[in-house]
Amino acid sequence: TDAWALLVAPNQLQERHETIKVENWVSERPLRIAHVSDLQTVGFCKREGRALDMVRRFKPDLVIFTGDYVAGPFEDCAAAVDSARRFLRGLSPPLGVIVLDGHSEPDEVRARVFAGLDHLIYLKNQEITLNWNAGGTIRVVGLDVHHPDTSFFSPSRKPGELLLVASHTPDVTRNLNGKSVDLHLAGHTHGGQLVIPGFGPPVTLSDLPRRYARGLNVFGDHLINVSAGIGMEGNHAPRFRLFCPPEIVLIELDGDRNPR
Repeated sequence: TDAWALLVAPNQLQERHETIKVENWVSERPLRIAHVSDLQTVGFCKREGRALDMVRRFKPDLVIFTGDYVAGPFEDCAAAVDSARRFLRGLSPPLGVIVLDGHSEPDEVRARVFAGLDHLIYLKNQEITLNWNAGGTIRVVGLDVHHPDTSFFSPSRKPGELLLVASHTPDVTRNLNGKSVDLHLAGHTHGGQLVIPGFGPPVTLSDLPRRYARGLNVFGDHLINVSAGIGMEGNHAPRFRLFCPPEIVLIELDGDRNPR
């Protein structure tokens, strides 16, 4: 079991597909979002290469990366920084690549990862409005990992507008009720990284119930999707997975074809 958790299970990368019908949003075709999280690389490996190929194969309109890029070792993280940059540089969806802060790397290391990658849209308690050529507009709110502010963006919505919120940790979803959010995207949990069949993940690093450690769920008046991520804890913890494979998520948001 130890060898499987260390050598086999971490490389069993899966793709997960979710389709969401969004009311009062006009779209001639589904909006395709690749939700990527927790690369936590220590240097480029086959799993990361397969993950990049998978995202490209999805042909997403937008990529949202919910944090954690480098796992160390931080005394010499050049290989890990290069790996994270290689991954991000390989993403080129038409609406852009939205990136957030995470916990796994110091701010100065993350700055090295992002440096010069002009296609990245780095949101830190900020929002951006994207024009969707197949329908209405898309508002994306990105929250800071350490001080997430859910008060700065308006819950009022224009007709035909989609509102997405992205954060590294899922716990902030409690503060999104009543904010007219269609979908909240988060990572951080790694799905627990270790799952006990019939019980679930003993450790999720989240105060939400265990069922929210991975997957698409309803929370109050909105949906939340938590990605189990690509990588694993690093630097100070064993890099293993068991009964919790890494994943890339393709979310298709489908609106009204014939608005009244």
